[in-house]
Amino acid sequence: MKKLFKRLISLIFAVLAFASIPFGAFASYSPGVDDLRGCNYRIEFPSRYCWLDSYETKYVKTKYGVCAYLRYEPKSDSDYYDYVYERDAVTVLARENGYSLVKRMDGVAGWVTSSVLVDSYPSGGNSGGSNAGRQSYSRSVTEPEWYNRLESYEYRYVKTKYGVCAYLRYEPKSDSDYFGYVYEKDLVTVIARQNGYSLVISATGQTGWVTSSALVSRY
Repeated sequence: MKKLFKRLISLIFAVLAFASIPFGAFASYSPGVDDLRGCNYRIEFPSRYCWLDSYETKYVKTKYGVCAYLRYEPKSDSDYYDYVYERDAVTVLARENGYSLVKRMDGVAGWVTSSVLVDSYPSGGNSGGSNAGRQSYSRSVTEPEWYNRLESYEYRYVKTKYGVCAYLRYEPKSDSDYFGYVYEKDLVTVIARQNGYSLVISATGQTGWVTSSALVSRY
């Protein structure tokens, strides 16, 4: 009798545990789920019907040209844990509630508002590389003194205090106006140093002054 009672109690607990699992946890399973294996465990999987039959490549184009939040859930009040950056190419896996589930090139996935994704970016995607042959000086950018130019150009990665971007300035000083950005993790070419600033060529071919403290040899 005692054994039967214990089995009955165990069965009740098992049923209660099963009932506590959200139905969406089962409904959301699909072949696309495998694309999120190893990503942040808090990411909410989309419903089955929200997965795309054929994944799409889009580019990030934000209102202010900086970055957009990678959120845990497809809603505006969801917490975020990372970013997608202006010009980045991402893979769209699903869409739900005006948000897209995307995966960055480094495998990090999350929900981003669909309005920041475009089919193509005018200046091209973020290739993660630099091409000195595409150098594009702004007429207002101050050229360095000859002795501040590097004999051999160097490659550096952008690593900023808040993990977003750094200003491309016209002059190597803090009160100089800026005309663009270099973005977190971008690879740039350093061609000169002066007054704590580096003259760099960005991944898109723009040339400007960036504070040297935002550049590292390895990311």
